[in-house]
Amino acid sequence: MQQGMGDKGHISKVVNFATNTSTGNLNMHVSQRHDILSNSEEKNRKILGYMTKYSAASSVTGATSKHELNRDMVTWFCRDLLPFDLVSQEGFKGFFTKNAPNLELPSPSALLGTGLEDVYQAVRTVVKSKLADVKAICLMFDGWTDRYRARPYLGVRASFLNEWSYVVVTLGCHVIPIHTSQAIAEHVRIILKSYFAEPKKLYITTVHDGAANMVKTSKLLQVKSYHHCAAHSLHLLLTTDSISTISEVSQLLQKCRDIVTALQLHFKTSVAR
Repeated sequence: MQQGMGDKGHISKVVNFATNTSTGNLNMHVSQRHDILSNSEEKNRKILGYMTKYSAASSVTGATSKHELNRDMVTWFCRDLLPFDLVSQEGFKGFFTKNAPNLELPSPSALLGTGLEDVYQAVRTVVKSKLADVKAICLMFDGWTDRYRARPYLGVRASFLNEWSYVVVTLGCHVIPIHTSQAIAEHVRIILKSYFAEPKKLYITTVHDGAANMVKTSKLLQVKSYHHCAAHSLHLLLTTDSISTISEVSQLLQKCRDIVTALQLHFKTSVAR
Protein backbone atom coordinates (compact mmCIF):
# COMPACT_ATOMS: atom_id res chain seq x y z
CA MET A 1 0.00 0.00 0.00
CA GLN A 2 1.32 3.46 -0.84
CA GLN A 3 1.88 5.97 1.95
CA GLY A 4 -0.57 8.82 2.20
CA MET A 5 -3.55 6.73 1.12
CA GLY A 6 -5.03 6.70 4.63
CA ASP A 7 -7.80 4.16 5.04
CA LYS A 8 -8.80 4.31 1.35
CA GLY A 9 -6.58 1.36 0.56
CA HIS A 10 -7.46 -0.75 3.58
CA ILE A 11 -8.58 -4.28 2.81
CA SER A 12 -11.82 -3.67 4.68
CA LYS A 13 -12.78 -1.36 1.80
CA VAL A 14 -12.77 -4.27 -0.67
CA VAL A 15 -16.40 -5.04 -1.44
CA ASN A 16 -16.11 -7.33 -4.47
CA PHE A 17 -13.69 -8.83 -6.95
CA ALA A 18 -13.76 -10.05 -10.55
CA THR A 19 -14.97 -13.61 -11.07
CA ASN A 20 -12.21 -14.22 -13.61
CA THR A 21 -9.32 -13.15 -11.39
CA SER A 22 -6.66 -15.83 -11.14
CA THR A 23 -2.96 -16.35 -10.43
CA GLY A 24 -2.19 -17.60 -13.91
CA ASN A 25 0.35 -16.39 -16.43
CA LEU A 26 0.88 -12.63 -15.97
CA ASN A 27 1.97 -12.08 -19.58
CA MET A 28 -1.23 -13.68 -20.85
CA HIS A 29 -3.36 -11.62 -18.47
CA VAL A 30 -1.93 -8.25 -19.50
CA SER A 31 -2.07 -9.14 -23.20
CA GLN A 32 -5.65 -10.42 -23.17
CA ARG A 33 -7.25 -8.10 -20.61
CA HIS A 34 -5.22 -4.91 -21.05
CA ASP A 35 -3.91 -5.18 -24.63
CA ILE A 36 -0.29 -4.97 -23.46
CA LEU A 37 1.98 -7.23 -25.47
CA SER A 38 4.93 -7.93 -23.20
CA ASN A 39 6.92 -9.80 -25.86
CA SER A 40 9.35 -7.92 -28.05
CA GLU A 41 8.79 -7.63 -31.79
CA GLU A 42 11.73 -9.97 -32.34
CA LYS A 43 10.16 -12.66 -30.16
CA ASN A 44 6.80 -12.16 -31.81
CA ARG A 45 8.36 -12.67 -35.26
CA LYS A 46 10.06 -15.79 -33.92
CA ILE A 47 6.72 -17.19 -32.72
CA LEU A 48 5.07 -16.39 -36.05
CA GLY A 49 7.93 -18.16 -37.84
CA TYR A 50 7.42 -21.15 -35.59
CA MET A 51 3.70 -21.26 -36.45
CA THR A 52 4.49 -21.45 -40.19
CA LYS A 53 5.75 -24.98 -39.55
CA TYR A 54 2.10 -26.01 -39.61
CA SER A 55 1.45 -24.75 -43.13
CA ALA A 56 0.92 -27.42 -45.76
CA ALA A 57 3.90 -26.25 -47.82
CA SER A 58 6.47 -26.40 -45.02
CA SER A 59 8.53 -29.41 -44.01
CA VAL A 60 7.65 -30.21 -40.39
CA THR A 61 10.37 -31.41 -38.03
CA GLY A 62 10.11 -32.72 -34.48
CA ALA A 63 10.18 -30.49 -31.41
CA THR A 64 13.69 -29.43 -30.38
CA SER A 65 12.83 -28.37 -26.81
CA LYS A 66 10.29 -28.98 -24.07
CA HIS A 67 8.84 -25.52 -24.66
CA GLU A 68 8.32 -26.27 -28.34
CA LEU A 69 6.68 -29.58 -27.44
CA ASN A 70 4.23 -27.67 -25.24
CA ARG A 71 3.46 -25.27 -28.09
CA ASP A 72 2.96 -28.22 -30.44
CA MET A 73 0.43 -29.78 -28.09
CA VAL A 74 -1.37 -26.46 -27.50
CA THR A 75 -1.64 -25.95 -31.27
CA TRP A 76 -2.92 -29.50 -31.70
CA PHE A 77 -5.53 -29.17 -28.94
CA CYS A 78 -6.69 -25.73 -30.11
CA ARG A 79 -7.06 -26.84 -33.74
CA ASP A 80 -9.12 -29.89 -32.74
CA LEU A 81 -10.93 -28.20 -29.80
CA LEU A 82 -9.56 -30.66 -27.25
CA PRO A 83 -9.33 -29.99 -23.48
CA PHE A 84 -5.90 -29.47 -21.94
CA ASP A 85 -6.56 -32.11 -19.27
CA LEU A 86 -6.36 -34.69 -22.04
CA VAL A 87 -2.63 -34.99 -21.24
CA SER A 88 -3.59 -36.36 -17.80
CA GLN A 89 -5.99 -39.03 -19.03
CA GLU A 90 -4.98 -42.68 -18.98
CA GLY A 91 -5.61 -43.40 -22.66
CA PHE A 92 -3.48 -40.46 -23.80
CA LYS A 93 -0.62 -41.32 -21.44
CA GLY A 94 -0.83 -44.99 -22.38
CA PHE A 95 -0.49 -44.21 -26.09
CA PHE A 96 2.66 -42.15 -25.58
CA THR A 97 4.10 -44.62 -23.07
CA LYS A 98 3.92 -47.28 -25.78
CA ASN A 99 4.91 -45.21 -28.82
CA ALA A 100 7.20 -42.54 -27.32
CA PRO A 101 8.37 -43.88 -23.94
CA ASN A 102 11.16 -41.31 -23.59
CA LEU A 103 8.81 -38.36 -24.05
CA GLU A 104 7.99 -36.45 -20.87
CA LEU A 105 4.40 -35.28 -21.19
CA PRO A 106 3.54 -31.81 -19.85
CA SER A 107 0.83 -31.16 -17.29
CA PRO A 108 -2.30 -29.14 -18.17
CA SER A 109 -0.94 -26.20 -16.14
CA ALA A 110 2.36 -26.36 -18.06
CA LEU A 111 0.49 -26.12 -21.35
CA LEU A 112 -1.46 -23.14 -20.05
CA GLY A 113 1.56 -21.37 -18.62
CA THR A 114 3.98 -21.83 -21.52
CA GLY A 115 2.58 -22.75 -24.92
CA LEU A 116 -0.85 -21.12 -24.83
CA GLU A 117 0.32 -17.52 -24.65
CA ASP A 118 2.72 -18.01 -27.57
CA VAL A 119 0.00 -19.52 -29.73
CA TYR A 120 -2.47 -16.83 -28.66
CA GLN A 121 -0.09 -13.98 -29.50
CA ALA A 122 0.79 -15.50 -32.87
CA VAL A 123 -2.86 -15.95 -33.86
CA ARG A 124 -3.79 -12.52 -32.54
CA THR A 125 -1.02 -10.89 -34.56
CA VAL A 126 -2.21 -12.63 -37.72
CA VAL A 127 -5.81 -11.55 -37.09
CA LYS A 128 -4.73 -7.93 -36.52
CA SER A 129 -2.79 -7.97 -39.78
CA LYS A 130 -5.87 -9.24 -41.64
CA LEU A 131 -7.96 -6.43 -40.14
CA ALA A 132 -5.40 -3.68 -40.81
CA ASP A 133 -7.01 -2.45 -44.04
CA VAL A 134 -10.62 -3.38 -43.26
CA LYS A 135 -13.04 -0.44 -43.35
CA ALA A 136 -16.36 -2.23 -42.77
CA ILE A 137 -17.24 -5.14 -40.51
CA CYS A 138 -20.27 -7.01 -39.25
CA LEU A 139 -20.00 -7.68 -35.52
CA MET A 140 -21.64 -10.81 -34.15
CA PHE A 141 -21.94 -11.12 -30.38
CA ASP A 142 -23.77 -13.48 -28.08
CA GLY A 143 -23.92 -14.04 -24.34
CA TRP A 144 -24.45 -17.25 -22.40
CA THR A 145 -23.83 -18.72 -18.94
CA ASP A 146 -21.71 -21.78 -18.30
CA ARG A 147 -24.00 -24.14 -16.39
CA TYR A 148 -21.09 -25.97 -14.76
CA ARG A 149 -19.36 -22.99 -13.12
CA ALA A 150 -22.13 -20.40 -13.63
CA ARG A 151 -19.80 -18.01 -15.44
CA PRO A 152 -21.43 -15.48 -17.81
CA TYR A 153 -19.54 -15.32 -21.11
CA LEU A 154 -19.72 -12.99 -24.08
CA GLY A 155 -18.33 -14.01 -27.45
CA VAL A 156 -17.52 -11.43 -30.14
CA ARG A 157 -16.81 -12.27 -33.79
CA ALA A 158 -16.35 -10.11 -36.88
CA SER A 159 -17.01 -10.85 -40.53
CA PHE A 160 -15.62 -8.90 -43.47
CA LEU A 161 -14.67 -9.22 -47.11
CA ASN A 162 -11.07 -9.83 -48.10
CA GLU A 163 -10.50 -9.81 -51.88
CA TRP A 164 -14.15 -10.81 -52.31
CA SER A 165 -13.79 -13.73 -49.93
CA TYR A 166 -15.99 -13.92 -46.84
CA VAL A 167 -13.87 -14.07 -43.67
CA VAL A 168 -14.96 -14.58 -40.05
CA VAL A 169 -12.60 -14.10 -37.10
CA THR A 170 -13.16 -14.42 -33.36
CA LEU A 171 -12.13 -11.25 -31.54
CA GLY A 172 -12.82 -12.32 -27.98
CA CYS A 173 -14.57 -14.64 -25.57
CA HIS A 174 -14.48 -13.32 -22.01
CA VAL A 175 -16.32 -13.59 -18.72
CA ILE A 176 -18.49 -10.52 -18.14
CA PRO A 177 -20.10 -10.38 -14.68
CA ILE A 178 -23.23 -8.64 -15.93
CA HIS A 179 -24.84 -8.70 -19.37
CA THR A 180 -26.44 -5.27 -19.34
CA SER A 181 -26.39 -3.34 -22.59
CA GLN A 182 -23.98 -0.77 -21.10
CA ALA A 183 -21.53 -3.45 -19.97
CA ILE A 184 -21.67 -5.29 -23.28
CA ALA A 185 -21.25 -2.11 -25.33
CA GLU A 186 -18.23 -1.03 -23.27
CA HIS A 187 -16.67 -4.49 -23.62
CA VAL A 188 -17.17 -4.44 -27.41
CA ARG A 189 -15.58 -0.98 -27.62
CA ILE A 190 -12.51 -2.23 -25.73
CA ILE A 191 -12.17 -5.20 -28.08
CA LEU A 192 -12.48 -2.98 -31.16
CA LYS A 193 -9.76 -0.64 -29.82
CA SER A 194 -7.43 -3.60 -29.37
CA TYR A 195 -7.75 -4.63 -33.04
CA PHE A 196 -8.34 -1.36 -34.91
CA ALA A 197 -6.33 1.86 -34.80
CA GLU A 198 -9.41 4.02 -35.42
CA PRO A 199 -12.55 2.01 -34.60
CA LYS A 200 -14.77 5.11 -34.80
CA LYS A 201 -14.09 5.30 -38.54
CA LEU A 202 -15.34 1.75 -39.15
CA TYR A 203 -18.61 1.08 -40.93
CA ILE A 204 -20.20 -1.32 -38.44
CA THR A 205 -23.30 -3.47 -38.64
CA THR A 206 -24.29 -6.06 -36.04
CA VAL A 207 -26.03 -9.43 -35.81
CA HIS A 208 -27.36 -10.88 -32.54
CA ASP A 209 -30.48 -12.36 -30.99
CA GLY A 210 -33.56 -10.28 -30.38
CA ALA A 211 -33.08 -9.82 -26.62
CA ALA A 212 -33.67 -6.28 -25.40
CA ASN A 213 -30.15 -5.88 -23.98
CA MET A 214 -28.58 -6.92 -27.30
CA VAL A 215 -30.74 -4.54 -29.32
CA LYS A 216 -29.91 -1.69 -26.94
CA THR A 217 -26.21 -2.59 -27.18
CA SER A 218 -26.30 -1.99 -30.94
CA LYS A 219 -28.00 1.34 -30.36
CA LEU A 220 -25.36 2.35 -27.80
CA LEU A 221 -22.62 1.39 -30.25
CA GLN A 222 -24.37 3.58 -32.86
CA VAL A 223 -24.00 0.97 -35.59
CA LYS A 224 -25.28 1.60 -39.09
CA SER A 225 -27.81 -1.23 -38.84
CA TYR A 226 -28.50 -4.34 -36.77
CA HIS A 227 -30.22 -7.60 -37.62
CA HIS A 228 -31.63 -10.49 -35.66
CA CYS A 229 -29.71 -13.74 -36.12
CA ALA A 230 -31.54 -15.88 -38.71
CA ALA A 231 -30.44 -19.14 -37.06
CA HIS A 232 -31.72 -17.98 -33.67
CA SER A 233 -35.03 -16.86 -35.19
CA LEU A 234 -35.48 -20.25 -36.87
CA HIS A 235 -34.63 -21.99 -33.62
CA LEU A 236 -37.33 -20.04 -31.78
CA LEU A 237 -39.80 -20.73 -34.57
CA LEU A 238 -39.11 -24.44 -34.32
CA THR A 239 -38.87 -24.87 -30.54
CA THR A 240 -41.32 -22.25 -29.27
CA ASP A 241 -43.94 -21.97 -31.99
CA SER A 242 -43.86 -25.51 -33.37
CA ILE A 243 -42.51 -28.32 -31.19
CA SER A 244 -43.98 -26.98 -27.94
CA THR A 245 -47.47 -27.16 -29.43
CA ILE A 246 -47.22 -30.95 -29.94
CA SER A 247 -47.61 -32.65 -26.56
CA GLU A 248 -46.05 -35.98 -27.62
CA VAL A 249 -42.88 -34.30 -28.86
CA SER A 250 -42.67 -32.08 -25.75
CA GLN A 251 -42.95 -35.10 -23.48
CA LEU A 252 -40.24 -36.96 -25.41
CA LEU A 253 -37.88 -33.99 -25.24
CA GLN A 254 -38.48 -33.63 -21.51
CA LYS A 255 -37.53 -37.28 -20.99
CA CYS A 256 -34.34 -36.66 -22.96
CA ARG A 257 -33.53 -33.63 -20.81
CA ASP A 258 -34.10 -35.67 -17.64
CA ILE A 259 -31.72 -38.37 -18.89
CA VAL A 260 -29.01 -35.82 -19.78
CA THR A 261 -29.41 -34.07 -16.41
CA ALA A 262 -29.15 -37.38 -14.54
CA LEU A 263 -26.00 -38.33 -16.49
CA GLN A 264 -24.39 -34.93 -15.85
CA LEU A 265 -25.10 -35.22 -12.13
CA HIS A 266 -23.67 -38.76 -12.08
CA PHE A 267 -20.42 -37.80 -13.81
CA LYS A 268 -19.95 -34.63 -11.77
CA THR A 269 -20.37 -36.64 -8.57
CA SER A 270 -17.89 -39.26 -9.82
CA VAL A 271 -15.31 -36.59 -10.66
CA ALA A 272 -15.75 -34.94 -7.26
CA ARG A 273 -14.99 -38.22 -5.55
